[in-house]
Amino acid sequence: MRGDGSGDIEEIQFAPMRRLLAIYGKAGARTTILPDVMQQTTFRTFAGEHPELEKHADAWDAQAREAYRQGHDIQLHLHSQWSDAAYENGKWELRG
Repeated sequence: MRGDGSGDIEEIQFAPMRRLLAIYGKAGARTTILPDVMQQTTFRTFAGEHPELEKHADAWDAQAREAYRQGHDIQLHLHSQWSDAAYENGKWELRG
């Protein structure tokens, strides 16, 4: 997701992370990954009303767990604009 909540999460977050993990794996390198916890918490908050968000949140969890399993460092990171977000018609409005 972009900083304003727009964009395709698969294209912007998940696919690039898979590519990076593959590159690091081939090189035997490890890195620190900073997933946005506020984004994830907000997806979970709205998932009951919007099932597609649960799918994204589950994929986010799985990707973070996989990175950790591969030996990467996972650290807290957040963008406060997610704190008062609204989700309507498949679009985010970030207001925090």
